[in-house]
Amino acid sequence: NVPGGAEPLSSTVVWWRDVLVALHLWGFGALMMGTLGLASKQVAREQDHARALFHKTKLEAFLEGKLLNALVPAEVRERFLRGDTLIADRIQDGTVMFIYINGYQKTLLEHGTPATILWINRVFNAFDACISNRSSIIKVETFNDFLLVYSKERASHLDECVSLAIDMLDSIRLVLRPDGAPTTVKLGASSGDFTAGIIGSSAPRYSIFGDTVNTA
Repeated sequence: NVPGGAEPLSSTVVWWRDVLVALHLWGFGALMMGTLGLASKQVAREQDHARALFHKTKLEAFLEGKLLNALVPAEVRERFLRGDTLIADRIQDGTVMFIYINGYQKTLLEHGTPATILWINRVFNAFDACISNRSSIIKVETFNDFLLVYSKERASHLDECVSLAIDMLDSIRLVLRPDGAPTTVKLGASSGDFTAGIIGSSAPRYSIFGDTVNTA
């Protein structure tokens, strides 16, 4: 008997009541799980984005550093990064050397830009390989058909440049021009005093100046 005279619940009603309670609890749990799932996915997306941004920033910094390393000597780079506004160093005794690639203009006119660039790139890559093995040689710049370097090693700067020139000639022995002819170069060197420094601010350029440069 049910106290108070209330009618007892039938087994069917009790069953449906339990079903509704179970559905309610299941729905609440599913809602919570769904919310947590969406939150975890959002966190994962943000973490992926943060990792991608970190790697991108790291890559950009690496490329910028590598580019700056290629443009200026290490000792000058540190001063430039510190914010030095005037970098002009007088080198009392050094050797400046130009290397000109013969036939550049003729090749450009007869074989076009892509073939000429491919040829010149192979030549300069061979030169760079020779320079990279010599800490005493400073690469100043390359432009179209010439390369400019110098050495300021005490008492041996001329020998360093001559040795580099011999290695460069040997390195391009198998590099052919687009017309199949061997690559030849002209070299000029001069020893004396000159000035090395950075000019410009928006696109800074490291270069050398003086009569020794003109003579070379």
